[in-house]
Amino acid sequence: MVRAWLRKNSRLIRTVCSTPEEAAAWAMTQWTRARAESLTPVPEWIVDEEQERSNLYELRVGNDISKGLWVKGPSMVSWGVVGTAERCH
Repeated sequence: MVRAWLRKNSRLIRTVCSTPEEAAAWAMTQWTRARAESLTPVPEWIVDEEQERSNLYELRVGNDISKGLWVKGPSMVSWGVVGTAERCH
């Protein structure tokens, strides 16, 4: 399902990363922004360091990541990283 994004218009793509480390850092930026605007407090057991480790691990082993939070508004903010063998956007 996440790979369906590869067929989306390139204007919906926010960034293109070359390494898992770069993509994990981008995902953490999105997490930090969304967490700051979270509609309800993020549980204490969800810590940034674990998010960062988990993102990097998943990307290094070839998995995609998809995350999201309800933010003030209320709106849902979601983001994902889709790994590919080629540059598609």
